Amino acid sequence: MPHEIEPGKLPEVKVDGNATWLQAALTPEQRRGLWQNPGTSVFAVVRLTAKSFVGHAEGEDKDPAVKVRITSAEAAQTDEEAKLVAEVMQAMMRRRSMNGTFDELGQPDVEAAVAEVLAMLPTDADYEAHLERRRASRDGQP
Repeated sequence: MPHEIEPGKLPEVKVDGNATWLQAALTPEQRRGLWQNPGTSVFAVVRLTAKSFVGHAEGEDKDPAVKVRITSAEAAQTDEEAKLVAEVMQAMMRRRSMNGTFDELGQPDVEAAVAEVLAMLPTDADYEAHLERRRASRDGQP
């Protein structure tokens, strides 16, 4: 049954500590990289499911909040996948910007935000060079 909330009030959204799906979506290299290199980012697509609520019971003296859990996740594992996720993200950011809701997060320049994230990822040329180095090392070339 849906909970009612006053029209001008918005609940705070919190993510619970269960990261099982997210952990399963990351490769061992991504998990190590996130731990070893603070500030590292991984693009992922997640499904959030509401699990618990506060501030909805009559007489309850708490601000409304909903706790969500990641109930499925996939992490980009190639440069191409990361670019696709970034493109979808960019389109969603544009929509929020057009709706006037993006600036609330203090990031008004959508293009610059996405360009900054993409600048941290390997390019197609970087990836091809990596593959060539791997092939050469397997073939015994220096």
